[in-house]
Amino acid sequence: MTDVEYQTRQLIREIRKSNEYNQFRRLAAKLGRDPELKEEVDSYRRKRFELQNAEGGAVGLLQLEKEYEDVLVKSVVRDFLVSEQKLMYMIQNTVLAITDAVGLDLEL
Repeated sequence: MTDVEYQTRQLIREIRKSNEYNQFRRLAAKLGRDPELKEEVDSYRRKRFELQNAEGGAVGLLQLEKEYEDVLVKSVVRDFLVSEQKLMYMIQNTVLAITDAVGLDLEL
């Protein structure tokens, strides 16, 4: 195993110890206790991802939020989505720090 592979595994262990990760896991488990609600949330997340990566998706995002309004007002859903966003932000910042440190320009 190379040193980079070893350090990657160490980083993964640290992420798994983080409050962001553990809160996300706890809320994902809580959401998973209601399979119908989880399916609605997963559907919302898929559609949101598609719209975020499409041109002119801002209008679609507003419509999507209106379409899923009854789901998004539930506290377990809001808490889950916020925790997911915090975890993804932490991971994104880690990737950006690495790419910046090695001089990899991802802005094409």
